[in-house]
Amino acid sequence: MKSLFFLLCVYLVLFAPTKLLAQQNPTVDQVLDTYVKALGGKEALEKITSRTSKGVYKIPSTGVNVPLEVYAKAPNSIMLKINISKAESIQRVFNGTQQEAWARDINLDEVRPITGSELSLLKTKADFYWATKLKALYPKLTFKEKKTIEIPLINQSKDKKEVYILESKEEKRPVETFYFDTKTGLLLLYEVDTEIFVAEKKQVTQNGNTYTDYFPDKQTIPIEIYYENYKEIDGVKVPMVTRQSISNNSIIIELTSVEHNKPIDDKLFAKPAK
Repeated sequence: MKSLFFLLCVYLVLFAPTKLLAQQNPTVDQVLDTYVKALGGKEALEKITSRTSKGVYKIPSTGVNVPLEVYAKAPNSIMLKINISKAESIQRVFNGTQQEAWARDINLDEVRPITGSELSLLKTKADFYWATKLKALYPKLTFKEKKTIEIPLINQSKDKKEVYILESKEEKRPVETFYFDTKTGLLLLYEVDTEIFVAEKKQVTQNGNTYTDYFPDKQTIPIEIYYENYKEIDGVKVPMVTRQSISNNSIIIELTSVEHNKPIDDKLFAKPAK
């Protein structure tokens, strides 16, 4: 009887710590390392120096369905261009060479500088190797929890996913939250409150005449970004569908083509005179 008790004690000493360790949550480094491996690995990611993506920009509630272009170049230049018409486009640009950010908005004639939290977020996302540098870009990143969340789908149904949640509370930046799939390691959801400019329509009276004009208005709003339909291209995985939930509106970006290491002229990111 004593020998059985002794063996039981030995079993508990030898195996209980292992079982407890298996039940512990991963560290921030472990979650991020798994994410990089899921994308294809650091070596494969760093072989890519530019990305030219084309697709469509959709707002289902309004019927908007227009062409979209994204140009990204290492180390940290990016342009997002939404072609509203042949003559008009919305643009968001970070010029890494000049360390300058600018935007062109619909119904507003002049190019405006990007500032505040909108700038800090764009600058971070402009880093071409963002996925491999998350710990450096977010030094205060912490593990928040492991939980099951509901992902809203395009067809208005919901999909349950178990995720690891990391949270960043950096100085002079909004809180940013990252949701990583516990099974695939891939980033599923990113949440942040950010400043955006919208064109506000106002009635203007001048010299006895009244007319309608548009003026830039800065608003801070919560944004949820869902990353879906990851596809392997040149050895790395790229989310071909990105859905943004902004003020109860859904914006869908569907990529139809992605080209890597295609030459991109730095002039593309230069701020225009007007």
